[in-house]
Amino acid sequence: MKSAGGMPMPDGAAAGDGCILASTPLWDDNPSLLDLLGFDTVVTPVMAALQADDLDPITISVQAPWGGGKSTVLNLIEAASVGKPWIVVRVNPWEFDDQLDVKGTLIAQVLLKVKSSTKKDVTARVSGLFARISWSRVGLALAKGALTMQWDPEAMLKAFSPDSPDGPQSLAQFKTEFSALLTEVDDAQRVVVLVDDLDRCLPQAVLATLETIKLFLAVEKMAFVIAADQDMVRDSIAAVLAETKRSEAFAKYYLEKIVQLPVQLPKVSKQESEAYVGLLLTAKRGLAGYEGLLKHCSDRRNKNMYPLLGGDMTALVCKPAEADLPPCCQHRQRTGLG
Repeated sequence: MKSAGGMPMPDGAAAGDGCILASTPLWDDNPSLLDLLGFDTVVTPVMAALQADDLDPITISVQAPWGGGKSTVLNLIEAASVGKPWIVVRVNPWEFDDQLDVKGTLIAQVLLKVKSSTKKDVTARVSGLFARISWSRVGLALAKGALTMQWDPEAMLKAFSPDSPDGPQSLAQFKTEFSALLTEVDDAQRVVVLVDDLDRCLPQAVLATLETIKLFLAVEKMAFVIAADQDMVRDSIAAVLAETKRSEAFAKYYLEKIVQLPVQLPKVSKQESEAYVGLLLTAKRGLAGYEGLLKHCSDRRNKNMYPLLGGDMTALVCKPAEADLPPCCQHRQRTGLG
């Protein structure tokens, strides 16, 4: 059984047991802003791919089951991007208010961030792109309300239909216009879109997000990092195509077509779990010198030395108390073994 903060509770304990909860440390369930699990081994190659000139555009997927650390990895990528000539856009389709128009909402968030992040005056181009999104929303609203509203659907659709696919009301030329916008934004080498919680969306929203990335936003200077459980995403695509006999096969190849670089997060080992709990308990007493302790663990991890919270820690400003360490580390600390 787990507490609200994701920490294990003793067997037989009830969630309302005040005695246990009063003495048990609790943590929130938010993604970490610090690397406590050695995710630098994932972040480093992702950052290298984002900086590769010959991978343009690129879509990277960070894959793991729910609770596997995907959002934390996005946090670390976002932090590592500070100071780089990039525009970083963090989006979460699961939280979109308008779940009927995920496509328009995602595009709008990217456009707004590009406009606010560049020194260039791109108002005219962005306004033109917004106009194309707005017309597509009009069509969506008409289709949704045709059965209940008191209007002539045929007449309204004719009034709002563009004269040609190249007209200002059409999304057909959106990709070309969007590419031109990014060419004009010459003070940013990349626009990096971090997509979180895609695997929590309803199937239609999952497919709409992937379609938007592939059909409208995948132009030069664009990069996408999608954090999701790959199996959940495939199941969502298959669910949308449930009436076809090839839904599962299509879902597999559809995802492979969109993602150029899949990155699987490693499963957390027993040794990593023990060190993680020890680091959390240590942090409860304060973070002064905490970076030094994280580096100590990272150095031992890179040298394949376990336990991570072992070895000589006498020079560290921040170090775990004996009670914070798992039994194997406590024994090593008492005996002087590292």
